[in-house]
Amino acid sequence: MLLLFTSCEKDEFIDDQQIVSQQEVPDQLTRRNCGMATRHQGLMQDPAYQKKHQERLDKVLNMPAPKANCNTPIILPLAFHFQGTRNADISCLRQMAQEQVDIMNADFQGTNSDISRWRNEASPSFPGVSNGEACFQFCLADKNHPSGFGLSDGDPAVTNNATNGESDSRWSGYINIFIQQNTGLLGSAPFGGSGNGDGISIDATAFGTGSACGNVRAEAPFNLGRTLTHEMGHYLFLDHVWGSQENCNADDQVSDTPNSAGPYDGCPTIGASTCNSTDLHMNYMDYSNDACMYMFTSGQIVRSTNFLNASLQAVAANASRVCQGGGTGGGGTSTCTDGIRNGNETAVDCGGPECSPCAPQPTGCTVPTQTQSSDVTASSARLSWSAPQPRYRLIFRREGTRAWRGVNVRG
Repeated sequence: MLLLFTSCEKDEFIDDQQIVSQQEVPDQLTRRNCGMATRHQGLMQDPAYQKKHQERLDKVLNMPAPKANCNTPIILPLAFHFQGTRNADISCLRQMAQEQVDIMNADFQGTNSDISRWRNEASPSFPGVSNGEACFQFCLADKNHPSGFGLSDGDPAVTNNATNGESDSRWSGYINIFIQQNTGLLGSAPFGGSGNGDGISIDATAFGTGSACGNVRAEAPFNLGRTLTHEMGHYLFLDHVWGSQENCNADDQVSDTPNSAGPYDGCPTIGASTCNSTDLHMNYMDYSNDACMYMFTSGQIVRSTNFLNASLQAVAANASRVCQGGGTGGGGTSTCTDGIRNGNETAVDCGGPECSPCAPQPTGCTVPTQTQSSDVTASSARLSWSAPQPRYRLIFRREGTRAWRGVNVRG
């Protein structure tokens, strides 16, 4: 376990996610693929589902944009279900699930470290397009679990070889993530989730940030956790940026995403163009490599928020029951004190896991002296240090992983 101690009031988190070069991987992993369209076509064969889907679409398209500033984000409880795993320690799977929650929160809220690439490199090519900053956040549920899964209050909602398929009605009221083996697809999701036990399917080779838990391990170039961000976009009613067909006659029904003729693979050059407009291939709803997708548009966040408000109220309401602190303190969530989603992402408070944690030895922070550790195990360590400051932010990550986590401690 790698540990970092800091004492600070206002800091900027420098993520250790780095752009990775594409390694030698099997052919099926060198191109992103997504089963949303096929799954949606199958569901639309049911007239009742087709009618409900159209009603939800009409409602979303006619809703006004949500308010701009975010003081109290909507909480969405998540449950993760690993299937077909071998030699996987449950504590490792729980850590992997929390890392994915942290990645998704940063990606949807526009606090991901590589959003700087949008501001510094890409945005001049897209006048009138701004990156989105969601006023909702995901919580790994940690109390009042469904019975029959051996989970106690305080345990994260992570199951191992206890479910099958891509839906489980016992987990209604959650957004469910089913991590499966050898699916042939990186991921799939309903085009607009219902929260009735349905969920997102992710292949075990595209889940997490590269650290292995038994036979669950993400492989480059899909090892930065962005496959789940992409599929969560579908669950929240976002289409691929090129729409329902791979030609210039289709559209994703989001006004600020330029029309595109189809998906991009790999890491395209900024300025690539189809349909007489520059293509937004760095968007999470395209097919670029994990290292080369890094933004939602504000229009996409408006659409997903409207869908959440229109169709997933029961899921949001369940957060107060299944997330510690009513959805603001447990499962990796809490409320920032200075509103980080107000366009000033670098001036954040080190007061909660969804706030950007302190960077390694950031300006304005101090490192305590005479740090000692004892009782170190695979899952815990006892720490002590001299205390020149009364308040600290402890940043840590599992060795071999890329996502940092943090807790507040006092000297």
